[in-house]
Amino acid sequence: GVLSRTRGAAMNLFVYGTLMNSDLVQALTGRAFPAEDAVLKDFRKVECSGRYPFIEPEVGAEVSGRLLRGLDSQALARLDRYEAEGELYLRRPVS
Repeated sequence: GVLSRTRGAAMNLFVYGTLMNSDLVQALTGRAFPAEDAVLKDFRKVECSGRYPFIEPEVGAEVSGRLLRGLDSQALARLDRYEAEGELYLRRPVS
């Protein structure tokens, strides 16, 4: 799952699972994007046996991940397909 911040036409994307792997992101999108370690405050990561991990709001909690910068709509659509956006997770804006 991922959460995003919009910046003009490009989008920044917070990732906390398999998309932290830059080689995988490049294989899926055909491009490399600037990325940096990031922490999403007031969310917690939930890991349940037999399910994919997900995050949910929790005041005072933090989730470590990576922030991918400058994704265009085509790259975002490819990552959404990989992550099954709308089925396995819902992408939503955060600030």
